Formats: sequence, structure tokens, C-alpha cells
Amino acid sequence: MKILTFSQNDLFQASIRLSKLILESEYKPEIVIGIKNGGYIVSTNIQKNGLLEAKYISVSCSRPNTRNKNKIKKLINAIPTWFNNYIRIIEHHFLIFNHKFYSGDTRLVKISKSDKKLMMKYRKFLIIDDAIDTGKTMQAVIDNISLINKFSEIRIAVITQTAKNPIVKPSYRLYYQTLVRFPWSCDAKKN
Repeated sequence: MKILTFSQNDLFQASIRLSKLILESEYKPEIVIGIKNGGYIVSTNIQKNGLLEAKYISVSCSRPNTRNKNKIKKLINAIPTWFNNYIRIIEHHFLIFNHKFYSGDTRLVKISKSDKKLMMKYRKFLIIDDAIDTGKTMQAVIDNISLINKFSEIRIAVITQTAKNPIVKPSYRLYYQTLVRFPWSCDAKKN
């Protein structure tokens, strides 16, 4: 499996390329939703770019093991990159394997009251995240949007789709079956 390491500039350039893919499709979202943390950063880059005119909001939703990884961040940063790559691949395969046989990890989606009110007024949504692995986070966000606005038209944009068959597939993606070490990743080396 391929692993890419993104600098802040790489991320900004990827965000621009992603916004151009969306523009080429002629889809015009009324609301762009960035999933915190990574998707929010990508959506902010797209907003700064000015190519997609829409209202921008954020939601939070994370998988249960993210908090545990943040606790050992210093240890992870001390490990050589080649070994971190190996760990990333193992973690990814474990995540996909677990997804196939265990559906017990629930995702809590947080959306502010003012953003919920805004979501009731519009129909065309674009959800942005940094990556789709199993698709559980994206499905949780889609389910919440659909509860708020049952007439919503939803498209999804990500930098990378890591797994072959997530439960939700993106409408737009830059990379396929590629792991990306983003600047905020636990194993991203700080200069």
C-alpha cells in the first residue's frame, strides 16, 4: 500500500486540486461541511481558494481509537518513519478487518444549533474529509444531515479513499488505496 507524506503546502495544493474536481463536475453545493479535524482543514483551504462559493460549516465526528493515539503521540514521533509506515499499514488492515466483523463502534456527530438551522434552509451539501477508510464516520454524518433535512442532496469529497470498499464511497477523491500522513497526523514529523 502506498503512503504519502504531506507538508502544509502539499495539503493546500491537494485542496485546490480537489476543489477543481468538484467544479469540473458542475455540482454547486450550497453548504460545504468540513468534518473536524482533517476535513475542516481541507474545507478551509478550499474556502480560502475562493473557487467554491457556498456557506461553510464544520461538524465533529471521530472514531473511538483516535483519543488513544493522541495519548502516545510523543512515542510515535520517536519511531523511525519506515517503522511508522509499517505500523500504519497494519493499523489500516486491522481497521478494515474489524469493520467487516464488528459494527459496535458508534460515532457521535456534533453539529451546532445554528448550523442545524442553516442546514434546514438548503438542499445541496458537500461533505469534505481528509480520508475515507471504512466510511463509518461519513455514514454517521450523512445520517445526521438526513435527519435534519430529509430532502438533502449530498456529495462527498476526500483527499484519499484508503479502502477498496468503504460503506460510503466519495463522489470526488484524489487518491485511491493510498494512506496519507497529513501534517496533523500523530506520526507526522515536526520540523
